[in-house]
Amino acid sequence: MEILKNFRGNSLKQLNKANANLFLFSKLCWDTLKEEQACTKAEEALISWRGKLERNNHFLTLPEATDCINELRSKTDFFDKKLNSSKYAVIKKAFIDVESTFKSFFVIGIGVPQSGIISFLKGLTNILGEKPRLFYFIERIEILKSYVPTVTLVENELPTIKILLDKERIVNISNPIISEILKLVIEVAEGYKLFNHSENFSKRVFPGISIRQGFGNYKHFLNLLGIIDEVYDYRNDHAFLKQK
Repeated sequence: MEILKNFRGNSLKQLNKANANLFLFSKLCWDTLKEEQACTKAEEALISWRGKLERNNHFLTLPEATDCINELRSKTDFFDKKLNSSKYAVIKKAFIDVESTFKSFFVIGIGVPQSGIISFLKGLTNILGEKPRLFYFIERIEILKSYVPTVTLVENELPTIKILLDKERIVNISNPIISEILKLVIEVAEGYKLFNHSENFSKRVFPGISIRQGFGNYKHFLNLLGIIDEVYDYRNDHAFLKQK
């Protein structure tokens, strides 16, 4: 695990460690398979993947991980046999075992056309201002930038406004506060023509409005490794945590 020496040791978050170890595991598989057949795309992905890890850009490594693992899988079942073996059980377990608040926080996604973002936010804050106790359960409101470095955004692919609920106070979809906040959001939305964004692993609750738990990026990694059903309920497109 020599690459971990280049990172920040104990200060690494669990998911970053899981990502780095998945890289090492994928490289181990590539090193074995390259002797028998060319895996050019996997090799290129590994180079880019490692570069991002060394620059601490863990969150942006999904495309490289996907390209690398997909090509390795296309050549042989060697990757999955190793991944599912007891010797390398730690690879999947590291992703499954990330802290619960990381997996359970709620995000409401709203597809507001760019021209209506400012007025929508004004309407939202006004109506929430009439029920200030609900602000207590909102951690922050995010606006999607029209340009994100290194990421190509497809129009109407992602929600332009996200409401993140307090991860300590709201951890279950049955919490009635969620319904109250959604009701107010929908009330504002009825005055706009929202677009139906295509964000994965979320449940649509109104045209242009969705809700989910956890980071979409994290869910994509779980899905890539075939373990998303172990963390999130397969119903509602894995929008919510699996209940124990």
